[in-house]
Amino acid sequence: MLISMVAATAALLLLAVAVVFLAGALYLWLRTASMPPALAALVVGFVGLALAGLVVLGTRFASGGDYPPRFGRPQGAAGALGRADATEALASELGGLAARELVIYARAHPYHATSAAFLAGVTLGGSPDLRDIVATAVKSRNGCLRAK
Repeated sequence: MLISMVAATAALLLLAVAVVFLAGALYLWLRTASMPPALAALVVGFVGLALAGLVVLGTRFASGGDYPPRFGRPQGAAGALGRADATEALASELGGLAARELVIYARAHPYHATSAAFLAGVTLGGSPDLRDIVATAVKSRNGCLRAK
């Protein structure tokens, strides 16, 4: 199992390097075709986005059509509520799911979680504007919680 994971990781890294080299080659080819640098970079970016979209579509079709439910039609407990309440319930469920996933990840990889928390702290500490935005968001959220 470990050997196959290492092989898969190595294959993904080699694939990423190959994609970067191919993107660079496309950029250089477009530059030799007397295309301005900004336009050549834009074309390479759009080609990359198109390929990423094709990969996403390919995986959706390869999964056998077992798609998750659409968000436009609330299901479960949210379906019995009104539209605004259903949106709130869905946001609450998604927030709870994200929180559980983050806790599981933090317990499985404590060094990664510590590094992410450190970088978030450095980012907030170094940017007064970002710190004010976060403080405003926390204050408004706490005000909403108290009003209920």
